[in-house]
Amino acid sequence: MRISPRSHRTALVGCALAGSLLFAACSGTGTGTGAESSLAMDAQGAPAVAGATSPDLAKSAVSNNQLQIVRTASLALTADDITKAAMQLKALFAREHGAVTSEDSQMAQDSAQSTISGQVPAASLDAFLTSASALGTVVSLSTSAYDVTSQKVDLDARISSLTASIDRLRQLMSNAANVSDLLAAEGQLASRQADLDSLTSQRSYLAQQVDMSMVSVTITHPTTVNLALPIAGAALVLLILLGTTGAVVGLVVSRTYRRRQRSLSPTA
Repeated sequence: MRISPRSHRTALVGCALAGSLLFAACSGTGTGTGAESSLAMDAQGAPAVAGATSPDLAKSAVSNNQLQIVRTASLALTADDITKAAMQLKALFAREHGAVTSEDSQMAQDSAQSTISGQVPAASLDAFLTSASALGTVVSLSTSAYDVTSQKVDLDARISSLTASIDRLRQLMSNAANVSDLLAAEGQLASRQADLDSLTSQRSYLAQQVDMSMVSVTITHPTTVNLALPIAGAALVLLILLGTTGAVVGLVVSRTYRRRQRSLSPTA
């Protein structure tokens, strides 16, 4: 029986597609070669593009001064007019091209305070904190910095690997020999595309954290007046304790003196 060249090519394409799907279903077990190994790579695996590895990319990022740093800050102030200071703070966010993300204000007479949180460009964080500190008296200021370079490099590598795998899978789908192979390939494509979308979202969120710094500012009334009552209460308690102790000591001394007087007096 004579086999035409066209039928021979179709059979080869079908075998290649079936072999690729088999490797993908086995979660990367076996050695495999060429496109099948790339296609079978797990969505969370290491990159297989241009021979790059995560350590290589990390060293390259560090050497090129591409460190990814996430900075945050927390500031506590006291101000006589909390409402005015809060309005000035929100205006400062807008002036520094930032945004207020949350605001919690309590204006009760005994517990007036306002907490405003937002984001400012990382490059403007120090200038923002300097201007915000001038709105009142600084009680506390804390800043933190986190190096997320390795996370960025890892996400880039996994995205590159998945993108190459999806491209190869689409190429094989275009030469699918039958409907069943095409449907199976579409299932693999949908799963890998979902993983790619998730990783891309994670990378975008990480980049947003690096570009914009989170800042939380709490404004309260000066604590000097508020401390008067606790101090007065403590002094009153101390006076009561001293008075009670003095009375007890006086009573003991008085009884002891009387007993001595009785023992020294002559008997009739």
